[in-house]
Amino acid sequence: MDIEKLMQFMGYTASHPEFDDFLHSNGVKKRPKGDESTVWITDTTKTITMEFSATSTYDEEHEAPAKSDGWFVLRAIDVDKQCVEKLPFNLNWSFSHLEVSALLGNPLKVQGDLIGSYYHHGFVVTVRFASKGKKILSFGITCRNKYHKKNLGI
Repeated sequence: MDIEKLMQFMGYTASHPEFDDFLHSNGVKKRPKGDESTVWITDTTKTITMEFSATSTYDEEHEAPAKSDGWFVLRAIDVDKQCVEKLPFNLNWSFSHLEVSALLGNPLKVQGDLIGSYYHHGFVVTVRFASKGKKILSFGITCRNKYHKKNLGI
């Protein structure tokens, strides 16, 4: 699954025709549904997880409403180190904390050498590192929301 293409659907509902086609073409048949405010769906390799929020929750948490009509909005993507797809922003699994900062800019928030949160190209990118920040274990990409504005100043 092309992660950069998937990122273009951040803020869209799973029922948006182009997004639905993209998911189908990548073998993802499941769609978010139910009474929960958050639903997670993984790709066929189980290395990319998509987080969907109920539209009402998404609209409360974000300054801009969902970009399409429907019940669940793609609000975040999480990528595991087992993923073999091309990584966005020219990231590489071997990058250290310092290399990620050189690429994405100064972190907005850090938790020791293990987690760094960055604001890059309109997304909040949270990178989780192996011990002492020597390489990336996983990362998440989220749409900027009201929490980020209030607590991270973006």
